[in-house]
Amino acid sequence: MSNREALLVHGAMSSDQASWAGRLSVLSGVEVEVGNQTAAGVLLIRDGKKRAFALSYGMGFQLLDQDKIDQGFGLRIAVRAAAPELIKSLTRSELDHRARVDRSSIPAGETLRGFGIGDFGEMVTRLSGSARIPGLVLGDDHTQVRAADALSIPLAKTPSGLVSDLDAISRTLKLDVKPELHNLEQFVRVRAKSQIEKLELRFTAALHESSDERLAIAWPHEHIDDNGTPSSFKVTGLGWHHPSAEDGLPELGRLTDALREKDPDDLRAAADRVKVQLYRDSDGGEAISAEIPVSRWLYYEVDLGGTRYCFFDSKWFAIDNDYADRLQAHVAEIFCRTAPVTLPSWETVIHPKEKAYNAAVAEECGFAMLDREMVVTTQHRRGFEACDLISPDGDLIHVKHVPKSSAASHLIGQAVVSTESLRYDSEARDRLRELLVEAGGDAEWVPDRPRSVVLGIARKGGMSASDLFSFSQVTLARLDASLNDAGATLTVAPIDRI
Repeated sequence: MSNREALLVHGAMSSDQASWAGRLSVLSGVEVEVGNQTAAGVLLIRDGKKRAFALSYGMGFQLLDQDKIDQGFGLRIAVRAAAPELIKSLTRSELDHRARVDRSSIPAGETLRGFGIGDFGEMVTRLSGSARIPGLVLGDDHTQVRAADALSIPLAKTPSGLVSDLDAISRTLKLDVKPELHNLEQFVRVRAKSQIEKLELRFTAALHESSDERLAIAWPHEHIDDNGTPSSFKVTGLGWHHPSAEDGLPELGRLTDALREKDPDDLRAAADRVKVQLYRDSDGGEAISAEIPVSRWLYYEVDLGGTRYCFFDSKWFAIDNDYADRLQAHVAEIFCRTAPVTLPSWETVIHPKEKAYNAAVAEECGFAMLDREMVVTTQHRRGFEACDLISPDGDLIHVKHVPKSSAASHLIGQAVVSTESLRYDSEARDRLRELLVEAGGDAEWVPDRPRSVVLGIARKGGMSASDLFSFSQVTLARLDASLNDAGATLTVAPIDRI
């Protein structure tokens, strides 16, 4: 084809009777006899020794081996060619504790900021808008494109013109990403089966070793009702009819032990079958979560072939190296800020439990203690924990012993829920004022909007930004951005635990 090797595959998928015909016959009392025929075509045109463009027609995309598709190809074109101010729609996932998917459209076009895209923790999976790809036969003026793994764009209709357009697209991939669109390349969902198989082998090895520091617990907030504070948990799926409630929160060692009990030869498969359920009470009578597969509790990072990958919410993601550096630099800056309060040492011999330590801090520093005091509102019927301590200046202080960096996930997530609830819900602020007065404080300590959030991290030897896993860094950076938009500050107050 125009001196370029090519392969055409086409045909039709047909059935004598549509799948819905029988149901419609029963509903209507009329015999419905109708078949289906779906056409499909793919034209493969070589582009170098190892690559080929696949032009799909009809249902032709179903003929392609998904393992061979260049993931995010269309988006990589878009971030190099799209007009940043003329993006018309996009689909994104927020890769923090909520894992939310959002689809937005602005027909007239807008910048990323107009769609609410921030700096960290958002993965755009689909984008449409106006782009300029130099060298297209139809001209260099802005043309409409839709981009995801695939790229939808008007192309020339002659063999020579089509090959010329494909060459122009190849050249576009060599251009620099537009600065305004740089954030769109920060995360890529891994879908290639061959790559996932390699990553799963590393993940499985980490499960069996259990001492791999890159393996950790990721708090699955999006699967937990409201955010009540759990007192116990149960491990299910091990063949026990009535599993006993266990105090506290699940730890990594407990979960890997459960996987070995389920299937010592295949811990990865066991991770999808063994489940954890959280309870508000210590007896395991009041559930505050569904039964969540252990695989959704696990987080794992690994470097492979010069790229960092992470397993989160049972899915694999590739992280852009420049993005990872920028993210860590931002989190390091948060850690370097001077906190408005100084928290005393935590002497475990005197105060072995967190609540006892918080009570001692409240008495020594003149704070009010609200540890495990739940703010119950119309929106949060099960309640949420606003903070552990609050100062007369309105500092919302969250305290947690963080023996491993993975434990920071729960602390940061709790602060996110509290901050957003108090920022937008006047009922929550009024209820917090009532709890504060009951705890011996003054209602005036609670401002109409949070002004200062302090994370009190207790860890022997201290903790730095580099100790946090990528998704904990993402959640922390997004909390900082949210507070900054509201004119509030986020700081970390180290606690010497001795």
